[in-house]
Amino acid sequence: MTKKRGSGQQLEKPQLDFKVTETIHAETDNSELDTEIECPLCQSVMTSSAYDLSYYGCDECNFCLYR
Repeated sequence: MTKKRGSGQQLEKPQLDFKVTETIHAETDNSELDTEIECPLCQSVMTSSAYDLSYYGCDECNFCLYR
């Protein structure tokens, strides 16, 4: 069974409102990466070498933490 529309009826087109937004990210200075964290054993400051960021070393208790 099919329904017939009258000749005066028209379908309305939906009004779609799309907004384009631009996100601007501030540039980060990669030279200031986290090179110091707190040692989980003695709560002293652990440092990471500027050349090798794969681990942190504590000078107080000689604990090493690898990433």
